Amino acid sequence: MEKGTFADQRDGKTYETAEIGTQTWIAENLTYNAQNSKCYGDDEANCQKYGRLYDWQTAVALTDCNDLNKSCLSQISENL
Repeated sequence: MEKGTFADQRDGKTYETAEIGTQTWIAENLTYNAQNSKCYGDDEANCQKYGRLYDWQTAVALTDCNDLNKSCLSQISENL
């Protein structure tokens, strides 16, 4: 397994990554402080330990889904 890093351009935080096969994964929980995100129990220490919590709309807004097309949301919802 290859390891590396990824820098989130929104806040400058660097995350460890792991390459598994042909895919690269973030090896840590995302802690980007997006509007409407929160920490478990409203405790900032939990964000550092577990990552931030995002509601559905916020999570989708953090992906490239919005750049694809308007039917992206319905396609994702159908696969849940």
